[in-house]
Amino acid sequence: AKRCGWLPYYQEWIWHELKQYVASWAVKYIEPVFAGDIDAAASLAVAARNAERGVIVVALWQAKVPVPAFRELLQAVWEHDHQELIWAAETRRRLRAIFRYATFEIPELPSKFQVWRGTKHLSPKLAARGYSWTLDRDVACWFAMRFARESSNPLVLTAWVAKESIAFYSDEREEREVVLFNPPMATIDGNPGDWAERFTVKSAARHAKTLAEMAEHGLS
Repeated sequence: AKRCGWLPYYQEWIWHELKQYVASWAVKYIEPVFAGDIDAAASLAVAARNAERGVIVVALWQAKVPVPAFRELLQAVWEHDHQELIWAAETRRRLRAIFRYATFEIPELPSKFQVWRGTKHLSPKLAARGYSWTLDRDVACWFAMRFARESSNPLVLTAWVAKESIAFYSDEREEREVVLFNPPMATIDGNPGDWAERFTVKSAARHAKTLAEMAEHGLS
């Protein structure tokens, strides 16, 4: 393969591998990411095919690109294609290392606080091993009851966790998400009737917000 003079030799194989995961017109973003360009990292996340974004994150983590650019890429991929990243990382240990490298800033929180997680089709034990939790109980109820049927086994768990256990926090989608790698001691919080009620409240609030934003932009 042609040498990339702007790259250290040990990173060249990653550069050549990455080129197959993005459209030809988007290859131009790779070099700036290696140089630490945050905007290029955001553009690369958008340009890549959804199914390959996790592979790109793992490759750039292995290449140890500058943290600010890597952090931008990781957040974009996690918020939109987190399952692809989980598959690409292969193990919980590697995924934890990827998040540690990004060193996300965590907001001001108490030393211990309550989190919730809403799931379907999972036992409480398996559900508690999930990475994504929320500081908003109604969000957890919404995830548990979205598309829920009697056979889908909706579930809302809660736990108390320490601030230092958080690897990532985002309210980008107004879900107050926290990522945990140590499965907490969780308990079931409520029942399907309660969760359905909170799902209705949360859905109505989201719908009202969407209508308000449409009206603000003259789309109503």
